[in-house]
Amino acid sequence: MNRFIAIFVAPLAAFGSFSYASAQEVTYDLLSMGPGNANALFYSFSEGVVGEAPLDAWEVSFDVRSMGSTARINGALGLTLYPYDEVEGWDSVTLDSWDMGEAYLNDPSDWGLGAFGQGGDGLFDLGWGNYDLVTHIVTADSMYLMQMGDGTWKKVALLGLQGGTYTFRHANLDGSNDITLEIDKDDHEGKLQAYYNLTTNEMVDFEPSAPWDMVFTKYIEYVVLPGFGEQAYPVTGCMTHPNVGVLQRDGLTNPAVDGTFTTEEMSFASNEVGHDWKTWTGVEYVIASDRCYFVQSQTGDVWRLFFTGYGGSATGDIELGKILESGANVSEEIGMVQRLEVFPNPVEAHGTVTLRGDLPILDIQCWNMAGQRVHPHVQGLRSPLATMSGLDSGLYVAQVLTSGGSSRIRILVQ
Repeated sequence: MNRFIAIFVAPLAAFGSFSYASAQEVTYDLLSMGPGNANALFYSFSEGVVGEAPLDAWEVSFDVRSMGSTARINGALGLTLYPYDEVEGWDSVTLDSWDMGEAYLNDPSDWGLGAFGQGGDGLFDLGWGNYDLVTHIVTADSMYLMQMGDGTWKKVALLGLQGGTYTFRHANLDGSNDITLEIDKDDHEGKLQAYYNLTTNEMVDFEPSAPWDMVFTKYIEYVVLPGFGEQAYPVTGCMTHPNVGVLQRDGLTNPAVDGTFTTEEMSFASNEVGHDWKTWTGVEYVIASDRCYFVQSQTGDVWRLFFTGYGGSATGDIELGKILESGANVSEEIGMVQRLEVFPNPVEAHGTVTLRGDLPILDIQCWNMAGQRVHPHVQGLRSPLATMSGLDSGLYVAQVLTSGGSSRIRILVQ
């Protein structure tokens, strides 16, 4: 079914960078990870909490995006991963005289750089295996030892990735409970990760199917500890979806009002919101009261986010405020009002968007969020009905010229 978006717009002077002042009421959300921060909370700005799952439900997760090629470990459980040998050394594992070396951890800033992906060259050596340019198959060349939270050890290996299917093997050091399984990306369509429990030998339905923008969770971050310098340390915080952009603003008198944003400044690091919106004083947690984040959600809306409370591990309660600063289907125009319908919006990549106005559409110009002019296929000019197509995934601003003036709309291409 086509989704019709009716927008009342008016003449616009010239297209430029986006900068908005808040004029909306604050919505406050109270979330709870539970005592001990035991549960992960998947959060959507438009829908609230869309998923909740116990953090101890999994040990290894696999990147199931179309170009995903790594696996992560659950740092919340105190797991650590160590390179051991080539995969051919599977049957001769021993801790005797083993030079442990440095642990491999997930990169907290990038979902695509899991612990199994460390040690690669950033090109065709993926850390755990090598990518063949001809066959598009990744073949393992490494195996690992994983220390569990209780101090016991397992040997693990990603054996390969072919046709969207991972092959993964794990066993106890003595060779018992030797399991080889396949993880098909198609079985986890629309999700970021597929999660696995090494104890039960089962996949875990951890991530919700509903779209989410942030997950409140525990993870390993690199923090400066007094007297020890920068160390890998378990923190409780927020990780954003890889399709979500974030801009942090500090030094604000009122984080619900002050500060502006441009989408060009936004970061897509998964730990851009992170954990440091709160600070432990030794007695209590203090919130960064002069800070807000501008977050562009998966729908293309831009929200102002600021935190107002954190109960610590005693309750796991998190209180935040949010304001819709800019909607994907909202235009900021002045002057004579005219009607412009856009459908469907969102639209699939390279699909066709129809624009219908009260007046003949004379011209359509389009920019991406980097401020670059793009050139979609446009048909039907000189009539109130026109179409544009051929856009890649992303958020765009289209400037539409009619006999009544120039108008601006946002179009989300998924």
